[in-house]
Amino acid sequence: RDKLSPRVQALQDTDDWKRWANLQVQESLCVEMERLSSCKDPKESSRKMRLLQNQWKEVAVAPRLQGQALWRRFKLAQDVAYGQCESYLSVQSAERKKNFVRKQELCNKTEALGESSNWIKTANAIKALQDEWKTIGSGPRGSERAIWERFRGSCDKFFTRRNEAQKHRKEEWATSLALKEALCQKAEELSEKTDWESNAATLKKLQAEWKTTGQVRKSKAEVVWKRFHNACEQFFERYKHRDQVDLGVRVAQRENVISELEGFCHDDFPFETSEILIVRVQKACRQWQQVPDL
Repeated sequence: RDKLSPRVQALQDTDDWKRWANLQVQESLCVEMERLSSCKDPKESSRKMRLLQNQWKEVAVAPRLQGQALWRRFKLAQDVAYGQCESYLSVQSAERKKNFVRKQELCNKTEALGESSNWIKTANAIKALQDEWKTIGSGPRGSERAIWERFRGSCDKFFTRRNEAQKHRKEEWATSLALKEALCQKAEELSEKTDWESNAATLKKLQAEWKTTGQVRKSKAEVVWKRFHNACEQFFERYKHRDQVDLGVRVAQRENVISELEGFCHDDFPFETSEILIVRVQKACRQWQQVPDL
């Protein structure tokens, strides 16, 4: 107790000084409130009256007797000021109620759109509602925070769903693009082959598989499709003229053998021994026999 008593006394002294200091502030607030009786602008008068009321709450603690007297003085001046701008405040109150009703309607509209999956149309509609919200004045005091959080929450709900859907769609696009590019590579590898029936059947399977690979980003869809289509067209165009292609291949094979043999006939052809030349000529003859007839 001996240790706490000085501390208690110090706190009491501090509180007394604070109460005494508040008296001076309260008196100045009374003077300011009394001056409002001569204000001719109801809007400005109501604004200053609210400001003074808030300031009074911060210094409401004062010595009891002096404090009660100042409060009665402040309240009397406040009533006079309120009476002068009462009609203006009534109009403002009615306007705030209308604003609140409009904001409730916008909340209802955004909440109704929250589950929509028509991303572009709905996003534009919600953005238009957000722009409309900005044109509406304040609602009744004490209701602004709750109605704003309701409106913002419904907007955020839709855009969060849209962002998740876009992320998922981008992942699907990337997967589909990888599958399509793999099919393009396979088709390009087959486009120069000459195993006609087998490769034609394989390409038809690739074409059927292409239809199951899903969609890709619009900016890349045309490019990857042309790549696949051109590879298929290249093969099937050769397939239409496969007899001529095969003939050309066989002719080229025989011409290669002839060219090699003609090379041996040149006086400047390098060979070490006649035995080596005989082996090479025999090899060329076997190659000639292996080429299908023309």
